Amino acid sequence: MCAEVAPISASFAASPLDNTCGASGGAIDTPPGGASALFVDPALSAPDAPISWLDTAGAAVLDARSSLAAPRVLPDIVLTQLPSVTHVVLGPADTEQLLIRTSDCAVTLRLHGAHAADGPVRLTFQVPGLSRAQGLGTLLAELPDLLAATPRRSKRSRRQFLLRDALIVLDGRGAGASYREIACVIYGTERARTAWNSLSRSLKDRLHRAFNIGKALRDGGYRTLIP
Repeated sequence: MCAEVAPISASFAASPLDNTCGASGGAIDTPPGGASALFVDPALSAPDAPISWLDTAGAAVLDARSSLAAPRVLPDIVLTQLPSVTHVVLGPADTEQLLIRTSDCAVTLRLHGAHAADGPVRLTFQVPGLSRAQGLGTLLAELPDLLAATPRRSKRSRRQFLLRDALIVLDGRGAGASYREIACVIYGTERARTAWNSLSRSLKDRLHRAFNIGKALRDGGYRTLIP
């Protein structure tokens, strides 16, 4: 048994924009402390990284206090050993969300305290009231198997890539990023530089179309995607 995560808003967290993009104006300020700026997983280009959905309190979420494991103490979480953790989202203050995705289950492990991205951590799980004790107890019992499971992999369609680009461009423009900066994030610095130095407008026009689609989705078009 595995409860579903209820998505409410996309969280596009990614590495700070590379200044080699050479864009002028509209630069995005990098958050303090080495945190991420916009878009997606810092280790992946945008088309290859999964969109992260923030959870609601009633969804399949496990909350835990986390602390860095002391030397010679067995840790509970070591990210490099967990293939099913497909995304890590750094939230405000000391919050970190590990998104676990398998072929038939989706769970969010929400940590408060030390970040698992900084090293192995020990966990103390929290249950928000007796009403959720039984359901979370079942989920806790399944957690070791979920963490060791094979992550879900699916081949994305051309339409899915287009919708992804639309959301990323909409998010980036709203934050003040130039089209060239956004191209660096989606397609990589080298491809963006080549496109901007070329006479062809193919990539530039694609981003403008994506922005228009993003605005249409934002203004109500997203309803057509709901079954």
